[in-house]
Amino acid sequence: MGRKPLKKHRKKDEKLTEQWLSRILPVFQKEGFKDFTMDEVVKMVGVSKATFYKYFSSKEKLIDAIIQWKLNEIGKFQDQLLDASLSYYDRYFNAIHVTALATSQISNKLLEDLKNVYPEKWKAVDEFQNFAVNLLENFYTEGVRDGHLIDLNPKLIAITDHIFFSHMSDPQFLAKNGLTLHEAFIGYITLKNEGIIRHKRGVETINKRISEIDGAFS
Repeated sequence: MGRKPLKKHRKKDEKLTEQWLSRILPVFQKEGFKDFTMDEVVKMVGVSKATFYKYFSSKEKLIDAIIQWKLNEIGKFQDQLLDASLSYYDRYFNAIHVTALATSQISNKLLEDLKNVYPEKWKAVDEFQNFAVNLLENFYTEGVRDGHLIDLNPKLIAITDHIFFSHMSDPQFLAKNGLTLHEAFIGYITLKNEGIIRHKRGVETINKRISEIDGAFS
């Protein structure tokens, strides 16, 4: 007897659930998710209850999937930082581009509900931030070594990132300062570039490109 094509089914399932999440997320972005029932979510997606529950048996499972989906999207910055075919600054900019796109799709309302309704889910966010900071420290180490960045301790740059990442994912911090997650990220990166990139032309070029992509996401 031949084996069942498990991988094909898995890929098909992932594509299907991503289609559902892409319909659900814009609504949750605008209105949050705490007041939505699973019946309302099923209607939003446009499939039978039995089909939807086969993938997401509860709202908690659905939120788990949304968190992981968005962290995976942000996590694609790793591929850009490690792309040895590109220049250091291109790798840096491309990583910023990927992250800017992903953060533009996360609203303060969504963060607020996540903090209030499922605070235990924040562990996944914290773990992702630790992973990202370790990766960035290695990238900064390379930049200092090869003369792309000024002579600073890469660990301190990464620690600064970690502190800011913790604040910019806090809906209370964002609300207090009248910022969205995306705005906080773009503002921080633009300011940081002034302090760590060695060559003025490099700073100007990257910040100009950041301004252009920010305008495209507005």
